Amino acid sequence: MKLSRYSARRLHLLAIPTAAGICIGAVISVLISPDPTFRTVLQGMLCGFLIGLSVFYVEYFILDRLLRMSVWLIIVSRTVIYIMGIVLSYIVSDLVVFGAGGLIADLEQFLAQSVAISMAAILVVMFLINMNRLLGQKAFIRLLVGRYHRPVMEQRIFMFIDLSSSTALAEEIGDIAFHSFLNDFFFDATRPIVECKGEIYKYVGDEIIVTWKMKDGLKDGNCAECFFLIEEAVAALEGRYREKYGAVPRFTAGLHCGTAVIGEMGDYKREIAFLGDVLNTTSRIQSECKARSRRLIISDDLRNELSRAGEADYALESLGVIALRGKKREMELFSVSR
Repeated sequence: MKLSRYSARRLHLLAIPTAAGICIGAVISVLISPDPTFRTVLQGMLCGFLIGLSVFYVEYFILDRLLRMSVWLIIVSRTVIYIMGIVLSYIVSDLVVFGAGGLIADLEQFLAQSVAISMAAILVVMFLINMNRLLGQKAFIRLLVGRYHRPVMEQRIFMFIDLSSSTALAEEIGDIAFHSFLNDFFFDATRPIVECKGEIYKYVGDEIIVTWKMKDGLKDGNCAECFFLIEEAVAALEGRYREKYGAVPRFTAGLHCGTAVIGEMGDYKREIAFLGDVLNTTSRIQSECKARSRRLIISDDLRNELSRAGEADYALESLGVIALRGKKREMELFSVSR
């Protein structure tokens, strides 16, 4: 049976924490055991596998609820959940490998030797994860290592996602409720973006600007697939939106590719900024969605790149050669559906 792209991505994401858990569990079992044997290493690997499995489950099935809490509550909740997961994983792995005979003694030794280290490691990881979320995907690491301290030019794909009829909705439900509506939509759009290897560059009012390195956006048609996965995510939560706000997010998007200049900007509120005509053109392409009653429009440049990569597995409708607002160069645009 052939897996869908969505299922394949899920399996790929599952493989990362479980494989890491197996390797780390084997190493720790050797380091803390005075006389490591095959069975102690096997127990460490099984424990690591179960911890990795619990990390995947928490991050992709429970964390959606936690992320809507304040940062300190997220850290406390994650810490408690992960400590419980570590202890339960150890108990299960010890029972499987050694049986129930020495479980109590083994557990006491494990708690004495490993829980403090595990708690410290969890707090460090939680700090790094939350810094990464606050500054943006990969931005924290890039700022630390100075990846874009000097401006560089990269081939990039950009997608501008814009909510439809947002002004009317804000007037209808009020500013506070509309802020909550936007926040819910941004949260619900995040996972499909990340699963399609996109990076959230910026939130601008009711817009999300997403970017990909060229190879990541072209692979498996990630840049276009992302739009449809967001649609699916929102459709699955339609009942919640209607009950809470009396409306469901409707949105359109424009996609384009080209050269962008990337570099650090500012001092106290430093960020990694993307500059170039490719962003302006993508914004203009997105604005054509409303004028032409289309959900997703891409440029001819991006269509050609997808075709060369063998990833143009979508229904494309030419909208003709169009003079975009404020642009001298005319461009053929395509509506995308699947």
